[in-house]
Amino acid sequence: MKKLFAILLLMCIGACSKQKAMGVSDYINMIKGNSELGVKKEMKNMKFVCRYKTNDELILSEVSGKVLKKQAYQELSKKYSDMVYFNFLIELEKSGEAIGEKGDESYFKMLDYFSNQMQNDFFAVVNGDTIPCAIYHYERNFELSPYNNINLAFSSALIRKKITNEWLADVSIIYDDRILGTGPLQFNFSKNNINELPVLDYEKN
Repeated sequence: MKKLFAILLLMCIGACSKQKAMGVSDYINMIKGNSELGVKKEMKNMKFVCRYKTNDELILSEVSGKVLKKQAYQELSKKYSDMVYFNFLIELEKSGEAIGEKGDESYFKMLDYFSNQMQNDFFAVVNGDTIPCAIYHYERNFELSPYNNINLAFSSALIRKKITNEWLADVSIIYDDRILGTGPLQFNFSKNNINELPVLDYEKN
């Protein structure tokens, strides 16, 4: 019995040590430089980047300082537990909006699409199941930069475990384009790569 307990304990330690814990500053630097979080495509003089936003990254966006308290971490973890968040970036060759220049014949049609309809063309695929985009927000840049930013979120029920945030399967984010002329774009994320990402350390007391 003792031998069995020892084996189970070692297995648990191995599983728990898979993810390295990082302080706030180190975690922010890791997020900025981690290529596993983003998938890139280039089509028709445009670059598309779909980037996974970890729960810990979202939590840090709401707190200040280099030390994170346990209570704040737990409360914000609950806030983000029901959704999996992604950032979708469209980069043009020069500063401008993906909807075109104001005054163009198609400008208002594109503006309406990006503001009100584009959400319907995003979905996640997990083990053959299709998950619609539940949260969508298009950030206009008013031609001040070449970057067009869109925030997406999908129900986490089929993607990851509730308590540990461990991904259950690989995930593909699909943009089924019907206005930019690229055709369907697929961005694949490996559960193994995501599950090996470091986690955010916080004060336990």
